[in-house]
Parts: sequence; structure tokens; C-alpha cells
Amino acid sequence: KGEGLGEGHVAVLKEGICSEFLGYQKVSVLQATTMSLIKDDKIVDEIRAGETGEAFFNQTPFYAESGGQVEDEGNVIWPGGKARVTAAKKVKADLFSHSLIVDEGILRKGQSVDLSIDIERRKSIARNHTATHLLQYALRQVLGNHVKQSGSLVDKDRLRFDFTHFQAMDEAEIARVEDIVNEKIMESIDVSTIERLREEAIREGATALFEEKYGDKVRVVSISDFSAELCGGTHVRNTGEIGSFYIISEGSLASGVRRIEAVTGKSAVAYKRKIDATIKGIALLANTEPQRVRDRIEDLMGEMNTQSREMEKLKDELTGYKVEDAIKGAPEKDGTKIVSLFVPDAKAEDLRKVTDIIRDRIKSCVAAVGTKDDAKGMLIVAVSKDLLSRYNAGKIIKKLMERYGGKGGGGPQIAQGGIPGDKIKAALKSVAEAMDS
Repeated sequence: KGEGLGEGHVAVLKEGICSEFLGYQKVSVLQATTMSLIKDDKIVDEIRAGETGEAFFNQTPFYAESGGQVEDEGNVIWPGGKARVTAAKKVKADLFSHSLIVDEGILRKGQSVDLSIDIERRKSIARNHTATHLLQYALRQVLGNHVKQSGSLVDKDRLRFDFTHFQAMDEAEIARVEDIVNEKIMESIDVSTIERLREEAIREGATALFEEKYGDKVRVVSISDFSAELCGGTHVRNTGEIGSFYIISEGSLASGVRRIEAVTGKSAVAYKRKIDATIKGIALLANTEPQRVRDRIEDLMGEMNTQSREMEKLKDELTGYKVEDAIKGAPEKDGTKIVSLFVPDAKAEDLRKVTDIIRDRIKSCVAAVGTKDDAKGMLIVAVSKDLLSRYNAGKIIKKLMERYGGKGGGGPQIAQGGIPGDKIKAALKSVAEAMDS
């Protein structure tokens, strides 16, 4: 049983102590006894103020992390001292470790202490845990009986539920699942928990997780006649306590496994307020009312697309004028026109487009077009088809890159390279020299 445990836990196990978990019935335990203490992975007799360690008590209301549900947090109080419990873990089935920070006094072995959990945190976790049971029922109703739980996380702020299904849920399916869960919440159905023999519970239809290990005796959590699951977690007494349920995301986790994240209760209210604030903020920026945000954004996107097309048209016209000027001033080498042009703030596709325009205007030429972005420069060289027997764009680029400290390459007709931005204009002026074989 000490496999994978630290030295301190192994030593505690040798002491033969155990913890009685009372967290299903109680949120506090008075006059529990401190059975053992660990600090720096070693058994100690005391933990002082300002120090962290682990404590083991004969009784505890703290739920230890298991079955996807996070642990309880809370306080330890004794005459002249107090500590905060930040985590609770099971060292074995009947031995709970409480990670804590001593704020005041000295916690000693044998000390009588009062233990209390953070009740609001426990309530939030319970709302989310019971909601996962309702969610599994709703998913099976909407998607089919092939749905099986394949993992979960039950935290105080949200729940995560992994399940078997082979395609993404559409908006209508998600809405229907939400509706079913919220209907069951509004029906205020009592949630019952009873202990049964494992084989008997499964024979009567209780759902068990395949990867979970169960003892001979199990705890069955039932909601009316539609949900019964083997579960060791903490739950609400009545579905009405959940308040509300809202799915915030549905996506793929692995092949054939989907993941839903959802919120309940206070977290659902907080999420709604966050969404409302976002929509109101967008409405303010778009100078419209929240209920008209979608229409307004569609209008704005239409205007932007129109403006973008107009700008592209103007840009093409301007490039055309620049190309004309470059052609007029283009030098010749051995009867071949060499057209060089610098285009500010351009992308590679823009440069290629400009070389196409140049080669359309002059059927026989070598075109070199460059740009720069901050410290980086980019150069594209293109050779018209009739000159391919004399000039090779890839070789021209290679020579320019060697001369100006860059890298690049390409084929005989078109090639591309990158050089420092401050060298790009000099490179454009050197194309004629680079054409020498």
C-alpha cells in the first residue's frame, strides 16, 4: 500500500492509524484527535505558525479528492491556534491526509482540534456533482444509450463531463440537453443515497464507471427513477438546490469522446453577467442596442468588406501607376528590360502579383520586386518565358542573397529570398549584375 507514496506517508501507514470520514453527515467535527503529523516528508511532533505540513485526524468531515470531485478546504482550530486546510487526499481508503498551513500557535500530535469545512465551497461542488448525474441522463435521452461517462471533473466553479459519442453536438441538441437538466432542477426532486452490495446495485441498473474500483459495499446516488449511479461524492439533497445549469462548451477530447463544460448555481449567474457585460460593451462600441448587436455587426462587416474591396482596387491602381513608372525608367541589359520596384508593406502574394503585372505589360523582361517589414526584407525575381534559355530566376536570387547576406531559392521562372530590410533597395539596383552567368 506504500507504493508511490512519500517517506512520510509510508511511516504514517506503519503507525496503523485510520480516519473515520463523517463528511456525508457533517460539515464540522468537534474534538477530533491529531493522530500524526508530517513536515518536509518526515513524521514530526509539531507544526508551528508559518509552517506547512500534513495532519491526520481520527475523524474528519473533509472530502478527499476522488472520483473526479475536488477536495474540501476549511479550518482546524484548537485552544491558542488555528490552521487552514488547503487539500485533503486519501493515503488509503480509511486514512486521510490534510495538507495545511498553520496560521497561529503550534499544532501538536495528540492535540484535540475542531475541524470545519468551507460550507459554501462544498455546496458549489455538490451542485456541480449532482448536475453531472442529471447531465448524463439528459445526454442519453438526447443522443442515445451509447453515451457513457469516460471521465469528469467536479470543481466549485464548474463541471467537466467526458462521454462517448462520435460526432459534435449541434446547437439544437445542446439546447435540448440544457432544457432537460433545468426541467429536472425546477421539479425539485429529492436526491437519495443508500449503501448497497455492489453486485445487487449493478443488477438493479445502477451505473458504474468502468475504470473505477469499487468495494463489495457501494454508495448509490439516485434521483427519482431515472438516475442511479455508484458514487462516493457529495451531492445536494434536492435538485432544486442546483439553481440552474448552463453549458459553456462542447468539443472533441479524443476519437469517439466528447467533452462538455458547464456551470451551475452562482457560477451560472456569474457567467450570464459576464456574457451580458460583453454584449453591452460591444453594443456601446457599435453604437447600438444589445438586442441589435448581431444585425449591427453584420452591417459593419458588410461595410468593412466593401471598403476592403475598394482599397484593394485603389491599391491595384496605384501599383499599376508605379509599374508604369518603373517600366519607363527600366534599364536594359543585352536587349533585356530589367524592371525593379519597391512596394512598401507588401506580402509575398502581393509581390508575385506585381511581377505578373510587369510581365503582362512587357512580354520580355526580368522583373525584381521587393518589400520590407521592420528589419526583414523580401525579394522576388521573375523571368519571362522567352528568356528562360538565357536567365534563371533561382540563380539570380542566389547571387543576390550571397551578396547581401540572405537566404532564398526557387525555379528558373520565379524565385524568392529574404535579406536584411536595409539592404533591399541596394539589392533591387544590383539585379543586372546578378544576371551575369
